[in-house]
Amino acid sequence: MDKNHIINEILRIPERLAENPNKSFHAVVSEIRQMFANREISDDDLRVQLIQCPAFVQQWLTYSEDKRVSSGWFFRRSDSQKYEVGFCMGKGNIVNASIFDDALKACVLFICKEVENYMVINHFVTPTGTVIKGGL
Repeated sequence: MDKNHIINEILRIPERLAENPNKSFHAVVSEIRQMFANREISDDDLRVQLIQCPAFVQQWLTYSEDKRVSSGWFFRRSDSQKYEVGFCMGKGNIVNASIFDDALKACVLFICKEVENYMVINHFVTPTGTVIKGGL
């Protein structure tokens, strides 16, 4: 499978969720997981594809805003028109928060964290393993 196709499938996760409201993030990622098993995908690969199709950034923002979980990674626009990515541990306890001027950079980090979190929770990788490689 072509690397760009795999990256596109990852970037389309929110779109697939919107098209299938009865599906969970876990179900959609499970469907595409085999595509990127044993493949090196980097945060730079995601960034390049997002530059070519910036509409994905808004889709990931909307997905994050619509999440209904007590804890997990989030991606949001702050009042100061900056972008924040962090982990909410529940009851408003936020850890590992990063602030970005650039929505695209924030989105790449969120995608990496969200997909990696799913893979760790479901024991597809170890907590120290990474699904998407990079320096973010």
